[in-house]
Amino acid sequence: MASLGGKGDTTKLTPMDLQELFSQNEQIRVQYRGAILIFSLRNPTHEEDTEYRRRSATIKVASGRAESSALAIGAPTWLFDQICDRVTVENDGQNVENFRDLITADLKLAVIAAWHGRFQVQKTEETR
Repeated sequence: MASLGGKGDTTKLTPMDLQELFSQNEQIRVQYRGAILIFSLRNPTHEEDTEYRRRSATIKVASGRAESSALAIGAPTWLFDQICDRVTVENDGQNVENFRDLITADLKLAVIAAWHGRFQVQKTEETR
């Protein structure tokens, strides 16, 4: 696969390179109570992404105020359950069985937050 360089990089990516780039799972490494857990998350399907956004945007009106609904508050953990393929304990290389039931909601939120933060976006100046 072609490498993505820094500023001034003229590397051209082919459609196959992009296919490979976007089909790879993202590995999120978390240290938790002395153990190092590696979460393998795939990109969501279009349907999963749409459902996540729909859930995230759900609000309710209570006492004349708009509040996040339980559905919206639970959207990140719902997404984790959809796209996390595997959890491995780094020390022994063992996969964690039934991880969706074992991983706490706060850890799921931390993993999804790290997954969302995987992009490095830089504004470039337009050339004409």
